[in-house]
Amino acid sequence: MKTSAVTEGAVSAGIIVLLGLLSFTFGLFSFFIPVPLAVIVYRHNLKTGMLVAFASAAVASLLLMMPLLGLEILIVGFIGIVLGLAIKENLSFARTFIIGAGAAVLASILRLAALSLIADYNIIADFTQVWERVSRQALELWQASDMPSELLDQYTELFSSMPSLFAVLLPLSILALSLFETILCLMFMNIVFKRFGVSLPKVPPFIRWQLPWHFVWGYIIGKALTIVYAYFPSQIMQALAVNVDLFFSGAFFIQGLAILWYYLTQAEIRKGFRIFITAVLLLTGNVLIFNILVMLGVLDTWFDIRKLNMEDKEDK
Repeated sequence: MKTSAVTEGAVSAGIIVLLGLLSFTFGLFSFFIPVPLAVIVYRHNLKTGMLVAFASAAVASLLLMMPLLGLEILIVGFIGIVLGLAIKENLSFARTFIIGAGAAVLASILRLAALSLIADYNIIADFTQVWERVSRQALELWQASDMPSELLDQYTELFSSMPSLFAVLLPLSILALSLFETILCLMFMNIVFKRFGVSLPKVPPFIRWQLPWHFVWGYIIGKALTIVYAYFPSQIMQALAVNVDLFFSGAFFIQGLAILWYYLTQAEIRKGFRIFITAVLLLTGNVLIFNILVMLGVLDTWFDIRKLNMEDKEDK
């Protein structure tokens, strides 16, 4: 290993251990851990990145007497190694993001598995206990405020169903957290990589966001699973139907918003007013508006409403 790689690796390991300690203490710094590893992998190679990750985990585990912290560094660091390789291969933003999100999902699953096996931590049981305590305090407060009994019964039923709903939506929650983690990692990496004169793959303008055509089949499968669940109800089928349907519906809803912004931009409407219109649509919580935007997204993927594919062909 070259001297520069050893020096940068040692500095990166120190930074990672410090970030891990801050994350263990405050719980907000784990998003930064993948960044130094991504830089090391990009500037040197996969082997160097893995050595830095293991060295950081060993230092955190042995010197700080925190085995869980070392394991956390290895798990979260996996995201940085994968993103560093993707950037080194000069992949597009879409591919880099998908690969990073996949790594983040795997990291989240490994984190939960490690906590369950080593620390005997059950996220569903923990959420249930916290929610029962919160709901009991809220109901006592509402009872003291002389809330109508009918409304109190509705709130009681809603609060009692939350733990089971959380269990059903756990896969989607893991995916949402992983997407958020990937976005933050790429944002921090973009800032750091600019220091080295490296530009990350550019994010396409929101008005040009378009999902791959095969996402339509995921949307169809989600609706089909919902129908199957209506006739053959079970917990597994419920979790499968709800998570698949919500994921693909949410993805096409975002594409529907991109289509809306496309036409608002074409109409030369100011950005501030575009944001206002979008905020009003989102805050109304209207199911009809949601479904219209979802269907716009689906139709755009099939029929290219914005003619983006034709523009791309003309540019080539």
